[in-house]
Amino acid sequence: MVTHYQKNLALFFSHGVSLKKWEDIGNLDREIAFYKRLADNFEEILFFTYGRKNDLKYQANVGLKIKIIPKPFGLPSILYGFLLPFVHYSKIKSVDILKTNQMSSAIPAVIAKLFHRKKKLIVRNGYEWLKILENEKKLRWKKSIVYLWEKIAYKVADIVIFTSQKDKTFAKEKFKIPERKIRIVPNYIDTDLFKPQDIEKEKGRVVFVGRLSKEKNLFNLIWAAAGLPVNLVFIGQGELKDDLEELAKEKGVKIEFKGKLNNSELPEELNKAEIFILPSLYEGCPKALLEAMACGLPCIATDVDGIKEVIIHKENGYLCQTDSTSIKEALLAVLNDKNLQEIIGKNARKTIEENYSLEKVFQQETAFFSDLKVLILAGGKGTRLWPLSRAEKPKQFQKLTSTKTMLQETVWRLSPDIAWGNIFISTNTLYEKEIKDELPKLPKDNIIIEPLDKERVGALLLFLAHLPKELYQEPLLVLPSDYSIPDADLFKKIILKGESFIKKYPDHIFIIGSKPDFPDTGLGYIKKGSLKEDEDFSIFNVDSFIEKPSLEIAASFVEQGSYLLNIPIYVFLPQLVLDLIKQYLPSSFKRFQEIKKAIGQKDFDKFLEREYKEMEETSLESGIFNHYNKVAVLEVKDGWNDLGSWASLKDFLAGKNENFATGNHIDLDSKNILVFNQKNEQLVATIGVSDLIVAVTKDIILVCNKNDSQKVKQLAEILKKENKSKYL
Repeated sequence: MVTHYQKNLALFFSHGVSLKKWEDIGNLDREIAFYKRLADNFEEILFFTYGRKNDLKYQANVGLKIKIIPKPFGLPSILYGFLLPFVHYSKIKSVDILKTNQMSSAIPAVIAKLFHRKKKLIVRNGYEWLKILENEKKLRWKKSIVYLWEKIAYKVADIVIFTSQKDKTFAKEKFKIPERKIRIVPNYIDTDLFKPQDIEKEKGRVVFVGRLSKEKNLFNLIWAAAGLPVNLVFIGQGELKDDLEELAKEKGVKIEFKGKLNNSELPEELNKAEIFILPSLYEGCPKALLEAMACGLPCIATDVDGIKEVIIHKENGYLCQTDSTSIKEALLAVLNDKNLQEIIGKNARKTIEENYSLEKVFQQETAFFSDLKVLILAGGKGTRLWPLSRAEKPKQFQKLTSTKTMLQETVWRLSPDIAWGNIFISTNTLYEKEIKDELPKLPKDNIIIEPLDKERVGALLLFLAHLPKELYQEPLLVLPSDYSIPDADLFKKIILKGESFIKKYPDHIFIIGSKPDFPDTGLGYIKKGSLKEDEDFSIFNVDSFIEKPSLEIAASFVEQGSYLLNIPIYVFLPQLVLDLIKQYLPSSFKRFQEIKKAIGQKDFDKFLEREYKEMEETSLESGIFNHYNKVAVLEVKDGWNDLGSWASLKDFLAGKNENFATGNHIDLDSKNILVFNQKNEQLVATIGVSDLIVAVTKDIILVCNKNDSQKVKQLAEILKKENKSKYL
């Protein structure tokens, strides 16, 4: 199923690179394959190349949805890079996403981003430029210029793509790039082109593919081959060719220089070889090695950065050191062991198919282009964590698990894959300023103010009243603002799975559930039905929803194993849910229609308050989901927690029988206690107590048994009855 984004993308070619240059080095088909595949997802892709008008002759190669924008006049490439965003200002203004092919193409992309701040900038690094210069011990002034430029590019980028973990680690430490910006996406390999062929191997043929340059360590390879029954084949060009040829002649090593080959010719040359070797001193993401592995060749490579992330010694390749003695030992070990050759060759192919195929890399990268709209519900009072969570500052605005508030954590998990303009927050007037202060990048019009609390159905309908009708057929993500989800990457994968699931099954509602560890009476439950999908995740049809059962019933749910805790995170088409609300909650639907018509009219706020009062106060589960037979639930493991009680917060922050405390506190011989002390001038001391919750705020002290923490909500009701609402 193709995910189509109503967007345009601009690709900025690497400095000085044109389509003609790609063809000259034999890489045209390989380089454009990814973008031809990507073009199905976009309205249009613009190729900003450094070629002249003769680049336009490749229009038939790239297809109708990719538009080639060549260099219009004969300026030097470095100067054109700076002028490009101004020369093509109107074209760049029409795109939604700016993407670089390498760091060297970032100059025009970064300038364009500075002039068009709302556009998403994706900076891709095939290799980390500064790291390469440091490895090559280049002059300080060169490294300083590159450092400054990369620092700017990483700062303004929304997403930074590295092809290897080592490059990521280097850049993250050197430039202090936030983790949330960084993605690792390897080079892709065309596994239909690079594959094992039924070609007779040439005994002793050892092939290398790459530049004939110092970092490839080819002199040591020739020294290692001396005296061995091998024929070296070097495919590539470089300044060291004559010196390498002279050394091979001196050492009596058979060597053949093939020069540059077209990408389509490489598979045959690789398949004729008995062994592929890459003796580099360092690598980024070694494309030549990956292509050889895709052909099922037994590969020898040095145990250096970039390579050791790909090869597991004697499992899918053979690792050695960079000196000639170690390389010779590796050659002998692999040449003389046919069984080893077969094992590492088969596993090499499997590694590429599972991790580096065009489809795998395509799926990873297209996740960055999602146009999913998100509604975050942030209007609740959170009384179950009273007295920490109170009307003036409820749970979603508290820092419970990190230095961020729960709301900030929720938005951080979505960022940067979901643009700020696609994030909406439903709340009430009391919290509007808090949200603006916590999320200064959120457009002010994206805060939807409820006149009063009508649970999730009311919040959803008010949001949909503001949402343009043309977006009713696009997936919408609805989620709470106060869940703790430790694995942000897994969360993103599940949300994208939900989006693709709804595109595949547009008549379904997608929800999430987790297996309960203990009975919880403060949450809803989902009874699983039959298995619907079991690909990346297990997805079940939903049999029924059960709202906040008694302790006895909740305990039976845990024991049976066929029930999940309801995590109120949903993906669906708004039009589908509106149709269901019209059917099952007709009064609320009528109010929705009236509100939508009145938006922008005089005295809208008064009209809204009057109509909103008449909406049913119900949850989505009770109001509509329980009546609909096409709801599917994705099961996640434990760790997703709404921190809806002091007991759940304690268990999240510390293991069983362990203590957790914040603020001014001392203890002696206590077990399984939680102390939250916000009044640092007051000391809390505990001695020999167990299963205890102590919460201290400026005007309240709560002490309760951990197992009774669900009753805190009852205290709130008592305070209301006794006219002590000031403590709420």
